[in-house]
Amino acid sequence: MAQTIEMRLIRHGKAESDGMFDGGDFPGAGLSEIGRYQALLTSAKIWENTGYFTDIVILSSDQQRSVETVKKIAGNYKISFSSGLRERRDGEWAGLRKDDIEREFPDNFEGWRAGRYLPDGCESFKHQENRVWNVIDGTLSRGYVDNSKILVLVVTSGNPIRAVVGRILNTPIERRHRMRIDNCGITAVRFDGNAWELLFLNNTSHL
Repeated sequence: MAQTIEMRLIRHGKAESDGMFDGGDFPGAGLSEIGRYQALLTSAKIWENTGYFTDIVILSSDQQRSVETVKKIAGNYKISFSSGLRERRDGEWAGLRKDDIEREFPDNFEGWRAGRYLPDGCESFKHQENRVWNVIDGTLSRGYVDNSKILVLVVTSGNPIRAVVGRILNTPIERRHRMRIDNCGITAVRFDGNAWELLFLNNTSHL
């Protein structure tokens, strides 16, 4: 790995389908008008204090809401899209409203958030964590020189961000839903050559 890596994880802007189970949909819903404005505001914020980086890498989920967000952020930089950064697949709950499931099946909903219950066809949080981390780790294993200072921007959905932060902090899966990740919130982590650390979680000061 390179000597210093800062990774900024950005949740996509508000989508037309927010509030529904649509994690595995591809290409899925695009951004709402509010979401497009959030992405525009984020495009200015995300490049603050980046002048000292020697390399810049941009990764994104290939789902439409992330694609539209990252294209407003990336400028002239190359974007690498990956299905490995998609939101978690929802199985039989796909297309249903989260509020309805929580109201009608509260025990199942709470078990789902804590990773104890999986609707038929739903992807486990651990499986999602592994596939998301494989994409990131593969990108960071490309042989950068020792003194490189690398900025990695990752545009994806809420649960992949929780998976990355949870892995770094060794947070139990059943507690990760307590991490608030807002649309176009920015979370940052850093690798100093020895270990990862959390710099900040869900910065929304630009919105």
